[in-house]
Amino acid sequence: MKTRSTYIGWLSLCVAFGLWGAVIYAALSIQTQARVSATNVAQSEQQVDRAARMLRLSGLVADTKDERARLDSLIQSDVVSIVDTIEAAGAAARVKATVSDALPQGVSRELPGGEPLQTVAFVVQAQGSFSSLMKLVALFEHLPLVSSVEEIDLEQSAGANPKTAT
Repeated sequence: MKTRSTYIGWLSLCVAFGLWGAVIYAALSIQTQARVSATNVAQSEQQVDRAARMLRLSGLVADTKDERARLDSLIQSDVVSIVDTIEAAGAAARVKATVSDALPQGVSRELPGGEPLQTVAFVVQAQGSFSSLMKLVALFEHLPLVSSVEEIDLEQSAGANPKTAT
């Protein structure tokens, strides 16, 4: 009988260990499922964020269609229209400005998704008062084109009015 109670004790101990093992296995599997679920939720949130960003970006692209077309027209200007713009700036500054030369610079910049941007230097001669010439230079800096003033040579004409420069 004593052996029978020993077997029952050992059997109870094994059953207890088995049940504890089952409980630990269930807890670990629940923890693993919770981790997988959290990872799936995080990935879903990232996908939703990505979709929202793409939606905002496509909305911005659609909203700026007219502005992009206007910028493209400014970049793709031909030399004759640029010369007309420069001479019109002279008239706005009350100076007679004439473009005497247009020189290709040989430097081109690649534009994403378009033709390369060619740089051209314009030689402009103008005659007028110093303040009106400086106003003309300021207008050149703010033309509706991609432009910059690189060099200015001022001189006073020998037989001209002392208030007039070229």
